[in-house]
Amino acid sequence: MGFGRHVFCWASAARALPALLWLGMLMLCDSCVLPDGLEVEKSPVEENQPPRILEQLPPFPSPEPNGQMTLPANDSGQPGKVSLKLDDPNFRDFLFLRMFADYDTPGHLSIRRTDVSKPTTSRDVKRSSVEFANLNCHDLGVDDPAAGAGGMAAAPIRHLLEVVVSDRAFDDANGALPIFRRPSLNGSVVTAYWVFTCEQ
Repeated sequence: MGFGRHVFCWASAARALPALLWLGMLMLCDSCVLPDGLEVEKSPVEENQPPRILEQLPPFPSPEPNGQMTLPANDSGQPGKVSLKLDDPNFRDFLFLRMFADYDTPGHLSIRRTDVSKPTTSRDVKRSSVEFANLNCHDLGVDDPAAGAGGMAAAPIRHLLEVVVSDRAFDDANGALPIFRRPSLNGSVVTAYWVFTCEQ
């Protein structure tokens, strides 16, 4: 019997061929219909969840007097240090960190430090802590007056140190707001805070 216009029976061929090969053959025929119960499995889309701060050191409020830490005026003093222990339910995410000092004060929008927390291999593997060391007020853009009127020591000024953690790269294009802090691609952020004063 010649093939001519006769129709080949795909159903009988399906019983003899592996499923993947059979699906490949079906793609060659526009009029073929998948039998009931045969579905193509789709990869699940993982829902993005925000990162979490498990621990920050020193803690906030600080156990130091007045709930604040003291940083040296410049690099000649004992430098300060802060660290974060982070987690993300989406363990494959990179976490992007940016540090700001007195962000809402005019002239203080600059990014003072950056870092990246790398993904882990599974949900059970903890991320390494991220540490910002060698902190001083001058490098953070904070230069408080050393003395007040008449040579009297100025009262300590309280400043706000922030580390913004994003599970997407930051979007700095076209002045996206809040400037330098907006995550791209519908990412999520969490922020750690510290209050500090500068040594006189």
